[in-house]
Amino acid sequence: MLRIALPVVFLLVGACDRSEKSQPLEPHVDSCPPASSPEALVQLLASTYQSRDYDCFVQLFPTPTDSVGFLFTFQGPDGPTSWDLVTLLRVHRRLFRPEDTPPGEPPVPPELWLSSISITLSPRADFSEAPEWYRENGGVLDSQHWRAFQASYDASILFDTNSETDYRVESAVKFVVLENLRRPTGVHGKFVFFRWEEIPPLAIASRPSYWSEVLEMYRAP
Repeated sequence: MLRIALPVVFLLVGACDRSEKSQPLEPHVDSCPPASSPEALVQLLASTYQSRDYDCFVQLFPTPTDSVGFLFTFQGPDGPTSWDLVTLLRVHRRLFRPEDTPPGEPPVPPELWLSSISITLSPRADFSEAPEWYRENGGVLDSQHWRAFQASYDASILFDTNSETDYRVESAVKFVVLENLRRPTGVHGKFVFFRWEEIPPLAIASRPSYWSEVLEMYRAP
């Protein structure tokens, strides 16, 4: 099986062919263990990709009652682009559950149905507190409710489809993770993603593309 290497952030270039808004599903409470640290949350993200577990994926993010707005930001073809949580979850439902698209959505093309995902997320440095997100420093978070941490990771991902075309991504991302100080350790929602940002490449390549380029393929029109 040939594989496509998408040039992402650090830009592993190569491609070869062989041949808005909807609400997420209610997650099952025990579909995955709660994260006990920002690092554990990132590893849960990797495991949800590996197992394509949408229910667990949903639990990695704030709920409406948390009153904090998540954003996934990346460099789109027309410039900086961001998705809110509803869009991100909608895309990942189609990625992980192509056979279960909501009524009114177009089906996921058969050539995009996945056989497996292999993913490795490697930290560039340890998580550190990010006080710039607190209101007293001009940010949007109540520091009596939330503690913010951030770290950058290298991501290596292989999207193995059921068709003759696969997609490989070598990417760099920055995560901002929140700790809910009003929740005890060992419960879901103690640690959640607040920002997921693709880091722009250090140099311009012939075909710059991103992790988000694969996700865009699963976004419903």
